[in-house]
Amino acid sequence: MYAGITLILNPRRLIDSESSYLGTFVADEKSLMELSDQFTTIMREAGLPESLDDWQLSRCDLCVNVQTGRNRVARELNAALHKGRMPKKYKRALYTDQKSSAKELKKKNRHYLRYKTDSVTIVVYDKKFQMTEEGLHVDYDHCSNGILRAELQVERSFIRSFAKKHGIDKDDTAELLKALSGHSEELLLRYIRQIDPPGMHYKPEVLKAEIERLDVTAVTKEYMLDLAEQARRCRTLDKAIAKTAQNFDLSQKSVRILMESFEKNNISPIPLRQSYFRDSLPSLSVILKTLAEDGCTILEV
Repeated sequence: MYAGITLILNPRRLIDSESSYLGTFVADEKSLMELSDQFTTIMREAGLPESLDDWQLSRCDLCVNVQTGRNRVARELNAALHKGRMPKKYKRALYTDQKSSAKELKKKNRHYLRYKTDSVTIVVYDKKFQMTEEGLHVDYDHCSNGILRAELQVERSFIRSFAKKHGIDKDDTAELLKALSGHSEELLLRYIRQIDPPGMHYKPEVLKAEIERLDVTAVTKEYMLDLAEQARRCRTLDKAIAKTAQNFDLSQKSVRILMESFEKNNISPIPLRQSYFRDSLPSLSVILKTLAEDGCTILEV
């Protein structure tokens, strides 16, 4: 009889148990060697298969911490993402905890966004809020007030397809970790864009003014202004799009062209809250794309 064993590893904590929960693991040659050596030591002591390649990779979380320096920036990005789009074939998964009351769960879900399929899960949440709630240790003197965490959790079927596409043996766990790390920037950006239309967020009146000054047809401008207004009123962009499509009897193709008009002009139809302390804020997808194009190392596994 075969008994399956599942291990859940935090690579940084495995290498150094004193490391903070705040950081992320970069799967470069040196770090992978340290991970492999420490893994072997622990598995040998436990009497379990001791090589990384003795274990199959069934899930890998690709992640990035966006440290904004201000709580209100992270919160505003989080609020805008909650008004974003839900990709087709995905389901919204709420945070659940049997120990928490309905009021506590509602509060937590304001800081937590999760869309999932059988192979991929997109997660964005307030990392500082999570660490505070769970009593996790972090050196607050060495990090900013606002930390937004974006994760792409890929499951076994995704990993196998990825391995096949890149010519990697699915049982070569170390090589898979390295390859996933190397493509994490590309993958995270691709999936975050599905829930977060790229462009600048503006306060409602500023958004209206930005659209008014665009060099587009009168009809396109009318559609864009209506969608901006519906996005202000509706809880999600999907509902706003449906309302605008209904108002003007737009086809799916017309809706796609409308969304492209926003993207081409670097404008997000999702408005900032009126209480936000600035008139504009780049969307999360724009922040990640801009930093990536500047050659910064922003995405780690």
